[in-house]
Amino acid sequence: MANITWIDVETTGLNAVEDFLLEVACLVTDENLNILDQRGYQAVVQYRDKALDYVLGTPNDYVYKMHRKTGLWERLPNGKPRSQIDIELRQYVSQFSDKGTSPVGGNSVRLDMNFMEVHLPLTAGHLDYHMRDVSTIAGLASDWFGAPWFEKASDHTAMTDIQESIRELKHYRELIFKKAAS
Repeated sequence: MANITWIDVETTGLNAVEDFLLEVACLVTDENLNILDQRGYQAVVQYRDKALDYVLGTPNDYVYKMHRKTGLWERLPNGKPRSQIDIELRQYVSQFSDKGTSPVGGNSVRLDMNFMEVHLPLTAGHLDYHMRDVSTIAGLASDWFGAPWFEKASDHTAMTDIQESIRELKHYRELIFKKAAS
């Protein structure tokens, strides 16, 4: 079995072509969901001056308030250029997997991968096309087994969201998959 590369992004919206990537984080687990490097990788994308003003003017009120609460807007001027993040993140994930061998884990993974493919293509190109989408498993657990939805304490930062996704998948593994195997 392959390691799972967990990715989460924070953005100004849902459209990877029109909206902006703001933050990315990554953790890698083995197939048993053990985190292989607790530190992981995390970076904020740099926007300054007029570019920052433009980015701040694009999100809807919900997204604007969410990132205001987390302090993400204030961190953007001190972030890293996207191209540097792409190189660093690809180097990071390549420590744990060969190209095309690591499925991507997270919640609503397709959205994150849309942004990765547009904004961080080197990293996206390293990952396998298979996904471990926790939101799909949660929905099926609820639909088929009446399982209650996992309570998340997410603060809408990329790293916290990944940690919550891993905890959530462990929860469903214990609740549903272990029962099904016995």
